[in-house]
Amino acid sequence: VDLCALAHEIEDVRVDAPDALPAAEGDPEIVRRALAPLVENARRHARGDVRLILSARGGTVCIAVRDDGPGVDPVLGDRAFDPGVRGSDSDGAGLGLALARRLARSCGGDVVLGPGPGGDLVLELPTVGRREPDGSGS
Repeated sequence: VDLCALAHEIEDVRVDAPDALPAAEGDPEIVRRALAPLVENARRHARGDVRLILSARGGTVCIAVRDDGPGVDPVLGDRAFDPGVRGSDSDGAGLGLALARRLARSCGGDVVLGPGPGGDLVLELPTVGRREPDGSGS
């Protein structure tokens, strides 16, 4: 999947991408569906700025979804990805981040909390040809 092309499909976000980014594993529609709740979450909590920052390192292609809002409550940590868990200031059902992670993992990737200020969620996917075996024998 061409993550740059997918990122540029999303309206009203800034996209920062290198000139050359390797293709990522995954079905484009599944990756779109994984990215959608991350962008929706950023829009909900941003003061005004939502950015998609694309990068590649060590066989992984990443889209960091960053906003200028308060970020994920540090008390939640990785539990933010559990179904039904939501921050104290959230009016959502607590399902979007869990869904995004599940979809990313179905493509051999993940969604993790990023190190950036404010809201920073990172969709990570293996580059084409680098997906780890899933042990299913297929």
